Amino acid sequence: MNFKILQSPFPTVDECIRDLEKKINEIDFKPEFNLIFVTKSLYKNHKKLINFLKKKIGGKSISFFVEGFASSEGVWTRGVTILLTDLDPEISKTRDGNLYRELERVKEDIKNSDALMIVYPLVYFPGKFEILRGIIRDYRSWRRYNRCKTDECKEKVMDSVSNWLMRKRIFMPVNLILNELAKIQKPIAGINLLPIEALTNTPKIYLNYSEVNRNLVAIGLKNVKIHYHDIYPERGKSFDETAEIVKEAFAYRGEFDVRKKGIIIGEINNKRVKDLLKELFLVEIPSENEFVSSIEKKEFLMMSSYSLGFISKETHGLSLLGLLNTPLNFYPSTFYLDNFYESSILCGEIFKGGPKNLTKIWEEREDSNFLLNFIDSSILLSFRGEIHEIFSEMMNYKNWLSIFTFSPSAHLKISRRRYLSEMSKNIFYIGSGSTLLIEFK
Repeated sequence: MNFKILQSPFPTVDECIRDLEKKINEIDFKPEFNLIFVTKSLYKNHKKLINFLKKKIGGKSISFFVEGFASSEGVWTRGVTILLTDLDPEISKTRDGNLYRELERVKEDIKNSDALMIVYPLVYFPGKFEILRGIIRDYRSWRRYNRCKTDECKEKVMDSVSNWLMRKRIFMPVNLILNELAKIQKPIAGINLLPIEALTNTPKIYLNYSEVNRNLVAIGLKNVKIHYHDIYPERGKSFDETAEIVKEAFAYRGEFDVRKKGIIIGEINNKRVKDLLKELFLVEIPSENEFVSSIEKKEFLMMSSYSLGFISKETHGLSLLGLLNTPLNFYPSTFYLDNFYESSILCGEIFKGGPKNLTKIWEEREDSNFLLNFIDSSILLSFRGEIHEIFSEMMNYKNWLSIFTFSPSAHLKISRRRYLSEMSKNIFYIGSGSTLLIEFK
């Protein structure tokens, strides 16, 4: 493929537009499909940038917000980077309505492709009034839950809350998405959008310069190879084996019994998640109004020092769910919980071996024309000044681009390693410390 990377690491949209206008005029081929990665520094006036690119470049495109990017020119957490290509991929997106039916239609639309790259909001933060209605619904459901006399009754209430969150597409669970799309038996690179700082009406995704709201976009690719890697030790062959590995690899805080259904946690050791956080970590839980206000002001952080580790009944792999201090009674999960054991492990993250562990995926590369890499953005906070170490070996290459985003996922057949993050057969997601590499030939 023909390609060109345009980078404009300026803090304002106007500066980026002036810079990009000069660079676009130097393009020596006609771009047909473009990937546009915008950092949060440009959020306020980003529509001006999108409209500029529509007029100046045109063609098919997908645009979304990321935490940062890197190439042979350097590492940046501001500005915009654009991958211009002459590719003509199959592209499909979900529409309003039943998500399962929409995923079926997407599969049909991209059936002639060799592999998929999917982009979607893992968690969507709606407007103020919809959040408040959700909080009221949470309170009323909790009252029903507390009146239950049987486990079956409690599961029914949790299932109702879970289905509502998914029906509204406030949560689009990783394993639900990948399990459905994996039925076409093609490799899938999953770009799960979850910003470090929550903000109402985000994450935003633009397809062909138009906003797609709470929808998934699937890009059907040809002549590519997808690689996945996580930084952790290999998983065990039983719950106990994996639990021991987790105790060594993470900051272990104990095992806890979880009452769960769908994507909802009702209780941990007979306590609400927020009550357990107050008891163990002396965390101050915000009021409902404080919670909504912090999201409106982009002050609510979606990162946590501690997570609940769930071990898969199918693979004995591990998936992590960060514990945030919200006022909610029910605690939602970014992945479907029914196929995991009821006993979970409370742990803190430890990146053993430093940030270079994430670059081992580069060892999988073959004789490719271009490398597109997606890296877990939590390393930006974990390592800060050490970020340049990740790319020290790659700075001699020109044909690559790395994007910092939330922990990516994948559907792949991998036999060389028993990845800790294999949550079900050929489905990989852990929520931290993962990376994807897409090779364009």
